[in-house]
Amino acid sequence: MSKKWYVFLNFTLLLLLPALLPAQITINSSDLPVIGQNFSFYFVYDSTGQGIPVNVGSAGANQTWSFDQSAYPGGFPGSVHVVDPTTTPFASTFTNSNWCWELPLDTATSYIYFNVSSSIMEQVGMAWASTDSSVANPQEKPDTTLVFPLTFNTSWSFTSRDSFNLGPGLLLVTVVQSQVVVDGWGNVQLPAGTFPALRTREDRTTTQTVYFNGIPVATEQWSNISYQWLSNQGRGLLATITSLENETNPNFTKAETVQFQVGPVGIQSEEPLLAKQFELLPAYPNPFNPSTTISYRLAVRSPVTITVYSLLGQPVKTLVNGVQAPGEHRIQWDGTNTEGRPVASGVYLVEMRAGSFQQIQKVILNR
Repeated sequence: MSKKWYVFLNFTLLLLLPALLPAQITINSSDLPVIGQNFSFYFVYDSTGQGIPVNVGSAGANQTWSFDQSAYPGGFPGSVHVVDPTTTPFASTFTNSNWCWELPLDTATSYIYFNVSSSIMEQVGMAWASTDSSVANPQEKPDTTLVFPLTFNTSWSFTSRDSFNLGPGLLLVTVVQSQVVVDGWGNVQLPAGTFPALRTREDRTTTQTVYFNGIPVATEQWSNISYQWLSNQGRGLLATITSLENETNPNFTKAETVQFQVGPVGIQSEEPLLAKQFELLPAYPNPFNPSTTISYRLAVRSPVTITVYSLLGQPVKTLVNGVQAPGEHRIQWDGTNTEGRPVASGVYLVEMRAGSFQQIQKVILNR
């Protein structure tokens, strides 16, 4: 081959190379799911403090990431509906929202409100509604969830603020500081199919401070790293992995939560999910008034106690104390103490013990 033809062929290959390689991905606001779309997800939460074993995959171009229920036993199904905020029970509170997630739960419904424009997507608040109570929590300063157009190496940061009245003179203020970057693109393999996706990495620090008559009396701070996979094919959020608290390694192998799309709403396993571990599930609603439902799972028949404590560690009420069969159980706390008297608004601790297993979660009573 002559030198002239060699140079010509190399030049031609260079021109063709961009067409032969997979194209980078761009997501605009018009690529988000439209109102009326429904998705089913698989959720896994760590209840042991030891973390869920995960492989977050690699950053960079043309990656492949995979999610499957068999890799994450002990999870449970759920659904997300994209709805018009004006049709929800809290439309008058979230007049600045034009896009909403509705998450049906066993005894209530959760709503996450967003404002979406051609350049930005912001989370403006959350709400919960059950047959006997409801709570709306608009954010004073919203989260910047996404910026558009979103593509590889896009980055942004935000600081959001939220406050919640705990009772006379008591105020809980939550400040979130986040740095987000699109660190990878490629394909995500899901039970629902394989989809092109961008991966975002978020480094988040959360600070919660309790004020009494304007004076800070208690502060708690934690940080985590989370990855989200987003599609440009109208499927929105494909998957999320969130690290344990105060994780600093971006290639962490233990997670607090994992969730991913599994298919259309209405398709579920014919066999009910059995409890494969001991787990205290998130109370709902939380914050609550006048009552909240506490759900928990037992892997085997076991003695179990569930007790409510004050922030000072004083027992308020024992809700469960006995031997129970394996599976999922529920108990309600109506905001009263052992004598049946209503307790004051504030933050309380719910402790579950089952053999050597122990787990504690916070609940907020807002009268």
